[in-house]
Amino acid sequence: MVLLLAVSALAGAKITKYDLTGWRTLEMQSDRIVATGGAPVIASGDGSLRLSAGRIVLRIGGPKARRTIATVEAVGQVTFLARRSKNESIHANCRSSIVTPAQNRAVFNGNVKIVSRDQSGTSELTADSVTLDTKTGRVTAAGSPSNSRLSSTQKSGDKP
Repeated sequence: MVLLLAVSALAGAKITKYDLTGWRTLEMQSDRIVATGGAPVIASGDGSLRLSAGRIVLRIGGPKARRTIATVEAVGQVTFLARRSKNESIHANCRSSIVTPAQNRAVFNGNVKIVSRDQSGTSELTADSVTLDTKTGRVTAAGSPSNSRLSSTQKSGDKP
């Protein structure tokens, strides 16, 4: 499936710089950063990842010499974009999400809509909850039958 291929292609990226912008209020502690108000956005320095929401909480972990982002929690009109190249991207919208980089995991909850594009076509997934394993590309979706849908459109010339 297009969605699985695009997610697994994004797994290999190593990102060292993130920018947190667009917030009105910023609360910083030794183990967390909370950005609220305005339109908080966390984005990778290379532009391959971007997450925006009404509230973003970064939980920081690891020894002091090697502090890393343990989790990114987002609530309120969450928009997630992961871009591998000009032709490969994943775009997700939902009510809340938790991204755990060390576990290669992103969980999206509440009216989830994920659109994946690559050179072969576009896939769209809607569900109540979606878990993405960014290393393997495995997608697990759950939801009521009325809120769940998967559609895929292949570009002309591709065989099913």
